[in-house]
Amino acid sequence: MKSLVLIAAMLMSASAMAGEFTLFGKIHFQKASSWVNASNVCEQDGFLYHKTKDGITVSHCNDDGDNCTTSYRPLVQPVNSTRERCAKFEDDDCVAYVTVPYVQGTVTNEVYSSQSAWSDGEMAKSSYKYTVDSCQ
Repeated sequence: MKSLVLIAAMLMSASAMAGEFTLFGKIHFQKASSWVNASNVCEQDGFLYHKTKDGITVSHCNDDGDNCTTSYRPLVQPVNSTRERCAKFEDDDCVAYVTVPYVQGTVTNEVYSSQSAWSDGEMAKSSYKYTVDSCQ
């Protein structure tokens, strides 16, 4: 009887891993240094919000791992903003930056045949544009 239960459990777990797996594109909340699945984000009045969290707690420590400070950062991001990009490298270090436009909203998602296909690095079987939901 135990072996039948074990076999049934293995079959059910194998079937749970079958089927399509969608990897949602990410929205970058810059001030919180956080990337969130687009499916967990909504848009209202030109801003992107996390659907279930108002913010996150971020810890900053020195190189020795002490003198840590903790701050709370809201998970809100303008759809249209700017960010800094490296304009010039010297010896693998950035020595000059440039400000560039940063627009977020519709993101590309990839659909794989299964989660194991994605884990194995196989090509996505399709990709599509996901439009971030409106907050209600």
